[in-house]
Amino acid sequence: MRLELGTFPVDEARFGSETRWHDGQLEINRQELLDLALQGGDIPSASIDLVRPGESVRIVKMQNLYEPKVKVAGPGMFYPGVCGRPAAAVGQGRTHRLGQVAVALCTDTGPLEPSARRRSGRTARESSASAGVPRENRGGFLDMSGPGNLPPYDELNLVCATLENPRGEEEDCHLAVQAAVLRIVDRLAQTTSGLEPPELEVFDLTSTDPSLPGFVFITHLASNEWQVGPRSQRGTSVYGQTRLSAPWLLYPTEVMDGALFMGSGRSTCWHLSNNPTVVNLARRHGESCNFLGCIVQRTNWTTQGEKDMAAERAALLARSLGVQGAIVTTDFRGQRFLETALTVRACERQGIETVLLTGEEDNEAGAAPPLLVSFAEIRSVVSTGTGGFEQSFPAVEEVVGANCPEDHWFEEKPPVHGRYGVSYITDYYGSGYHSCEDY
Repeated sequence: MRLELGTFPVDEARFGSETRWHDGQLEINRQELLDLALQGGDIPSASIDLVRPGESVRIVKMQNLYEPKVKVAGPGMFYPGVCGRPAAAVGQGRTHRLGQVAVALCTDTGPLEPSARRRSGRTARESSASAGVPRENRGGFLDMSGPGNLPPYDELNLVCATLENPRGEEEDCHLAVQAAVLRIVDRLAQTTSGLEPPELEVFDLTSTDPSLPGFVFITHLASNEWQVGPRSQRGTSVYGQTRLSAPWLLYPTEVMDGALFMGSGRSTCWHLSNNPTVVNLARRHGESCNFLGCIVQRTNWTTQGEKDMAAERAALLARSLGVQGAIVTTDFRGQRFLETALTVRACERQGIETVLLTGEEDNEAGAAPPLLVSFAEIRSVVSTGTGGFEQSFPAVEEVVGANCPEDHWFEEKPPVHGRYGVSYITDYYGSGYHSCEDY
């Protein structure tokens, strides 16, 4: 596969009369994006806000981050198979992207005004009487300033789409929200169509060098089939498919081209298409290694026998590619981590030198091991940290993502102890300070 990735850097983003990119400036017509969000009448109300790096803003009730990308040459469509989009294979041709920009999806209940941005001078008590907004809504929060503004988010201009959750069947509501935000993502990405990118990077994996070692990347992505059924699109998908399945073998460029989609979960779509391990290995292909593929391993199997079978199939698939090494990651703990550890063990037993890239368990003052489960075959581990944040999150001047944010969202937030169950947006793939590129 050969993929050309054109980047249009955004030095400044602002609202204006048009939606366009020109010479590093991204101009956004707010009403146009609002109209796209409300198109079809499925979303009751919406607001669009622009948050820049370093602003004293806290984004709350955040569900996902999406990178604006568009296919301009070659088959397929970015985020294929999702919300009725064509499922033709991607990973070749040319794709354009807006650099330093992401769309943040926040969901709230109750009517939203065109802009949900709230300053600390207007409290929830002053505005909640008319909105009737519940105290909490599920989702994470992200600070755009202070010590909590960590990579990779610290350089992103965020177009925050806050959508009122529609009423009805949960699956229908999920699809309506995803379709609405993807219309916004597509429109922003289309500003680059027909333009020549200032930056162009070519990933050509069509040939290999037999003198170089072969590597594979194995990522474990949870399936929600056990909870939502085989037909649901809620959860992480491969070409729109969320079901438990045998391992998927993808070209690395397919991963970079949106074949993986986070419909709901602990990570973001932005992370999946910008996975630092995939990008870094693709850049090294033909120079220091042969990057022979990405294996997507589904997790949340029911029985121990199924977990053992899935791990064995992934290892045998990797061996069939003729690899000497593998990097294995996971996106959650609990039984998902057990299944990841089983895959590492199976790869090592097949003679594949394997590195586990993972977050650690909180050590509970030295009373707990760093890994939830381990085997003798797990010999090389790169840590992305515990996900904890030992400093407090300072108070902020503005809050985005809720029509009537409660007072506590403006206030200082306590430190985060460990990763599991924490609402602060976390990094599972090594693109933060604990970067795989440092090793």
